[in-house]
Amino acid sequence: MTRLLLLITILISFASCSPVLLHSKPELAKIPYGSTKIIASSSKTPDEALSIVSKAFAKEGCPVRTEKEAMQVICEGKSIEGGGMLKALAYIEPRGDSTRITFSGEWGLDATGQAGMSAFGAHGLSGTNKLKWEGVAATKPCVAFQHLLSFSKEVSESPVKFKK
Repeated sequence: MTRLLLLITILISFASCSPVLLHSKPELAKIPYGSTKIIASSSKTPDEALSIVSKAFAKEGCPVRTEKEAMQVICEGKSIEGGGMLKALAYIEPRGDSTRITFSGEWGLDATGQAGMSAFGAHGLSGTNKLKWEGVAATKPCVAFQHLLSFSKEVSESPVKFKK
């Protein structure tokens, strides 16, 4: 009976959670539903952009893997609010006189989130899912996408764009 009361209390507290907002609601409302990529533009060379993205990821605590030949920067997994984890990817390519940086990623549970799910008897939830914007909500994908937006805004010299 005590375990049932604990479970009900935890579920009620999760249901009443308000969304984590890293950006303003009006800004988030402009993101098209179903977006999976954020496109940033920079006047830097592709090599400079690669370095800037690597530093931006590292500054936020991401274990970074930079692949210069493929012009990719990979965040191997950053813990975010609520027991979530973000694995971010940035692909850098020249576009005439500018550089285009495409951000995408995956989300999943970090160790804290996995431990929390284990408490409910749900074991083996260690995979990741493709990151997709589904609106402002108190969900791990929502928070992970906002972190991805923060990364993109650090390197973009013009408003970012979104792609499905």
